[in-house]
Amino acid sequence: MNMLLVLLTITLLLIKADETVVDVEDGVVHEEIEEHNDFGPDWPVPTPESFAETQKMIDEAHKGDRAAFPRIVQPVSIVNFIKADGTGRKPYAAFVRQIEQLNAAFSAEEAREAGYEKATDSNIRFKLAGVRYVVNDEFFDLCQLPSVMGVYRPRYMMDPARHLNVYVCWCESNLGMAWLPYMSWFRQSTTESHYAQGAIVHHDLLPGNNFKGGLWKKGNILTHEIGHTFGLRHPYEGDCLSDESNSDQIADTPRQSGNPLSTCKAVKNRDSCKNLPGKDDIANYMVATEDSCRSHFTPGQVDYMQTVTQTYKPTLMKQQLPSCVAAVDSSDYSPDLQPCIGNVFQHNGRAWCKTDPIDPSVWAWACCPQSMDFDTETCRQGTPDFTKPAALIASPPVPTKAPVAPKPKKPKKSLRDLTTEDVQ
Repeated sequence: MNMLLVLLTITLLLIKADETVVDVEDGVVHEEIEEHNDFGPDWPVPTPESFAETQKMIDEAHKGDRAAFPRIVQPVSIVNFIKADGTGRKPYAAFVRQIEQLNAAFSAEEAREAGYEKATDSNIRFKLAGVRYVVNDEFFDLCQLPSVMGVYRPRYMMDPARHLNVYVCWCESNLGMAWLPYMSWFRQSTTESHYAQGAIVHHDLLPGNNFKGGLWKKGNILTHEIGHTFGLRHPYEGDCLSDESNSDQIADTPRQSGNPLSTCKAVKNRDSCKNLPGKDDIANYMVATEDSCRSHFTPGQVDYMQTVTQTYKPTLMKQQLPSCVAAVDSSDYSPDLQPCIGNVFQHNGRAWCKTDPIDPSVWAWACCPQSMDFDTETCRQGTPDFTKPAALIASPPVPTKAPVAPKPKKPKKSLRDLTTEDVQ
């Protein structure tokens, strides 16, 4: 198998309806990683030529005096797909914990606690900019398919140039997936605003989970996927070939053969490429050992993420404010904040906005950030209004515009029958 295929996902063929594909026994996952599909179903396959072109841009960015990388805040907008029976719904607090874990990883706090001598702060921080709960069985089940992504992402994503969109759903054959910011998506150039930007994570892999005995209970599957969104590839790209053009292009990540998909104890002191220097870095976030031993990005990986951000994410570098959010009803009355859609307007002394891209009659109270410290603002922390059921069902204003006659609908096509041609 061409190891360039091992690019985007920590993939396992994890679960099928009637069988458990991954079997953990004595701390080892008893399947060779090469047997598994390392892409989402039908995803495009990057070529060595595309990597070479990207590397030219990265090398060019390193020439001369590069500006120091400032502290930046990446707003995270989450879409939690749920089945009609409630399967997959995660509490708002779980996403708060996930953001805390991302910050522990990208600030190198976790690396320092683990005693990693080369701990390097990426200067990238994450703040929760809202969670949208969407009940849709097909989106929950088929979120990995490119044709389905082309339907739900433009509908529910917030501007990818400003927000990191994370989609939480059932991943039939993966732990999570993400696309690289410099790779084209089929025939489309992936600008910073393209819907392919963002990450998917299996709904049972947030912090505190007990999935597969809790191998990934800290939430670092999403850390890994977000590493991809900032340009990182796997340290095992290219296997043990000495040709660096097939590697992850980072000098301080030792080459290794395959993904050490197992417990820390099972792969301690693993040296899968004895013909090349360095033992396998099983504690690296960009492999898939269990979370209890993953603790760091290398200095080279941090430098690479910063260079990719400066090169491919100009809007994020400008630190434009994320979208407004709105307080919405919640079964547990937690301060669930959904991103607003369209303009915010004033009504009876309050700000309001639309929150449902399908139903224009759904409105809620809005709160707009004033700075990149938006998570310290009262309305983003949950005011008393958000904890009183009576307040949560306040009557929204009646839209002032006359309804527009709907256009004739084409015969509905099942999402399972869509192809990438339907969403180009």
